[in-house]
Amino acid sequence: MKRNINAIFGAILMAVFLMVACRPPELEGLVVRMNQQMYDEETYNLAEEAIQKYPENAEAWYYYGYLHGRKGNFEKMNEAFDKSLALNPQQAVKVEGGGSITIREAIERNRMSYFAENFNAGKSAYDKAREADDEAKRQEFLQTSIDKFTAAHKADPSRIEPLMPLAVSMLLLDDTLGAENQFQQAMEMQPENEDILQAAGDFYLQLNRLDKAEETYRKALAVNPSNANVLLGLGQIETKRGNWDAAAVHFEKALELNPENSNIAFNIGVSLYNQEEYEDAIPYLKRTVEAEPDNNELYEILGICYVQSQNYDEGLQFLEDAVQRFPDDAELWNYLAIVYANKGMKDKAEEAMKKTKELEGNM
Repeated sequence: MKRNINAIFGAILMAVFLMVACRPPELEGLVVRMNQQMYDEETYNLAEEAIQKYPENAEAWYYYGYLHGRKGNFEKMNEAFDKSLALNPQQAVKVEGGGSITIREAIERNRMSYFAENFNAGKSAYDKAREADDEAKRQEFLQTSIDKFTAAHKADPSRIEPLMPLAVSMLLLDDTLGAENQFQQAMEMQPENEDILQAAGDFYLQLNRLDKAEETYRKALAVNPSNANVLLGLGQIETKRGNWDAAAVHFEKALELNPENSNIAFNIGVSLYNQEEYEDAIPYLKRTVEAEPDNNELYEILGICYVQSQNYDEGLQFLEDAVQRFPDDAELWNYLAIVYANKGMKDKAEEAMKKTKELEGNM
């Protein structure tokens, strides 16, 4: 038994000896310097020399990529890593801190480390930009977030997470072309991701590129026909086109899916208002007012609907409450005067009209 153990141990030593002995001198010198954490120009030159002399050596390509990663040159790093993986993903390589692991494991570790470092830095800069009061500082933080999110994606191009915040950061700096490129890349990577498709549709809608927005929203709807936000977006496209009937259809479907969404109710109310269907618009606009009781513009729109629909009884109660909330809103006092007059309340109508003229004179 002892003889067998000695034989096995001797075989292991021989294998290690052969492995080390087979390592080219340039590569051996590179490994020695890296073990000593000597990342100077000579080390980089040795790595370059190793891949040129031994282009089929997976270990040489790994170290070459590793050194480029340390410089932040992630495109070169990944080119070398991919070459190394293609040659021999199971080849053992030395790692910082001691020990050896396979090339596949080492590459995954490197990519993850650089990705996390830069992604977290990008998110931190973006959060600071949102909190910044100074415009110059805000732009500086946004540029940092762009740089870091870009680096994160370059460190691991298979990861999609940096693309959306990168697009938003670019958009906030008015780089619409750069933002669009990120959306396009994200959609190419995950063509059936409804969140990405919805965000891209919102982006095109914001730019008033209505055909592109509709195309993108419909792709999202094909993935999930019950996406209320996408239906809302399609409705908003039709409102911009002046197609109020088509807009109302989309809004109604969206509201069925998300009945608590006051924004959808508002859009239905506005589309009905623009079709001069004032009475039908009232219940939708009332829901919006209840959700946003401090928005005087909503009160004005609803006030118009009460007047135009000649719904004076309900309109009277609404407008009397409205002028209490917004006593300096001339439009609301004007609508109240009209309601008073139509209900035969002459004195109150005159008082309300007088208040209207006073407020208009102060504008």
